[in-house]
Amino acid sequence: MKRLVLYSICIVLSCVTLCACSKREATAEDEQIIAELAQKSHQAEIKDDFPAMLKIAEEMQAFADQFKPDRRGRLMRAGANVKLGLAYSYLRKREEAFKAFDAVIADSDNIPPSLVMFAYGLKIMVCMRHRDDRKMQETITAFQAEYDKINASEDFRKDSAFRQAIRSSYVSAISGYWFYICKIKKYALLKKQIFELLAQFESENDFGRQLNESAAIFFTLSQAFRGEKDYEKELFYLKKSLYWAKQGYYVYGHLYLRLAAHELQQGNFEQALAYCDSGLAEKKIVSNQVYAQTQAVLLFAKSKIYEKMGRPETAREYAEKTRKLDPFPGFEKSFERWWIMEK
Repeated sequence: MKRLVLYSICIVLSCVTLCACSKREATAEDEQIIAELAQKSHQAEIKDDFPAMLKIAEEMQAFADQFKPDRRGRLMRAGANVKLGLAYSYLRKREEAFKAFDAVIADSDNIPPSLVMFAYGLKIMVCMRHRDDRKMQETITAFQAEYDKINASEDFRKDSAFRQAIRSSYVSAISGYWFYICKIKKYALLKKQIFELLAQFESENDFGRQLNESAAIFFTLSQAFRGEKDYEKELFYLKKSLYWAKQGYYVYGHLYLRLAAHELQQGNFEQALAYCDSGLAEKKIVSNQVYAQTQAVLLFAKSKIYEKMGRPETAREYAEKTRKLDPFPGFEKSFERWWIMEK
């Protein structure tokens, strides 16, 4: 019996060794192949063809699995898992998405920190989409610990370019959580975290220049004040968001909707329409996924403004344009939540 057990163990070890030895080192040409697959996955994402996106991600994973776990091999495998997790998240397969993102995070000692934080950010978005509070808190705790570890590193202290890249990656990841805590009305916590981040920079201009998300961050902060019905401060931070949006940085499309709502309340119809037009022309919306929704809400806003101006025919024209975009279910109710100034 003992001999049989030992023989079985030897067979298993031989198979593992053979599998490891059969893997080869990845080359620059292999990196190019996986980059082309990643681009195909991105094109499928833009078209909302998520089954195709999953199929391409699985092809990426199978391709990456044939390489040794050296630097190139690990990066390719991490990239494949990111795409796989994204595809699963769009298909509402939460556990499969978490598994793919966790595979990236588990290799944090061997891949760039920015990629690890990107995986955390995607995981946060899945938690938010599924309203999984318990998983959200677990993820945020682990993410913050990872960021603190990087913060304490020598590279972070001495290399300004590295520090800037890490802060940008951190903000990209944490912004989903900020949006989440704003949604569940934890406004004091949201303001505390954003103001703490601002304090890490010498000046607001320094903060704005270093972070592509600065416009989006100020917009999120404005919504904390809106939640507290402090519309004066909401408008103050909306205008800060607009300033950085004009520098070409990423922005939430609802920025223009809220600015238009403020102008409409003051009876400034032409300025309200101008903000809607600026939003419709905006190309650097934070997420591709909400771009069409942004177009819909701003066209609908123009319909509402023309209604207030006593131009019903033009109002109906823009309402019809909105319907042609086939906005998401419950669109009008969602629109009103953003449009109305609550007393």
